[in-house]
Amino acid sequence: LRNGLRLCAAHGFFHCFVLLFLFLQCNQLILRGQNFSTDVMLGLKNQTKEDVRKTIELAHACGSKHISMYALTPEDGTPIYTDYLNGELPDSDEVAELYEFGRKLLEEKGFKRYEISNFAIPGYESKHNLNYWEMGEYLGLGVAAHSYIQYKRFNNTTNLEEYIEKLSQGKSCLVLPHTHRRRPCRYHRRVDTCCLLC
Repeated sequence: LRNGLRLCAAHGFFHCFVLLFLFLQCNQLILRGQNFSTDVMLGLKNQTKEDVRKTIELAHACGSKHISMYALTPEDGTPIYTDYLNGELPDSDEVAELYEFGRKLLEEKGFKRYEISNFAIPGYESKHNLNYWEMGEYLGLGVAAHSYIQYKRFNNTTNLEEYIEKLSQGKSCLVLPHTHRRRPCRYHRRVDTCCLLC
C-alpha cells in the first residue's frame, strides 16, 4: 500500500487509479489461476521509457503471458486529439523508440513477437489472433462486426441506428447478404492469406 501511495504522488490520480485497478484485477486472475493478456499503449502524453518499463514489468510480475503494444491513434473530436494538435504527444519517431525499447524488454523477459504488436511466452499466443492467420472461421456480433464463414467475408452495418432498427424488426444487419458472395478460388484464398501476412 505504501508503494502504491508513492506511485500516486509521482504519477497523479488517474495513473494511480489505473495501476490500482490493474493490481486488483491481476490478483483476482492469479488467485483463480487464469491466463490473461495485457495491452500497453504507446504515445501517451509525457510518456517515457521508464513508464513503459514499469508497465511491462508490472504486467509480467502479475503473471501476464501475452502483452500487446499499440501506438495511440488520436481521433478527431477527442481530448487527446487536441493534445496531438498542440504537439503535446510524442511524435512518430519517439513512439518508435518507445516500441523498440518495449520490444527489447519483452524479449529479455522471454516474450516472443508473433505479430507486429503482439508478444507472448511461447505457447500463450492468442488463439483468437492465430485463427485469422490460419484462415479460420469467425463470427462477428454487433454493429460493424465482421465475419468469415465458409470462405465468405461479410459484415454488419456500421450505422448504430440502422443496426438497432433492423434488429428490432428482425431483419438482417448485413451490408452485403451471403447471396452476393461466392466461394473464392484457391488463388484468391492465397491472396487473402498474403494480405493478412503483410
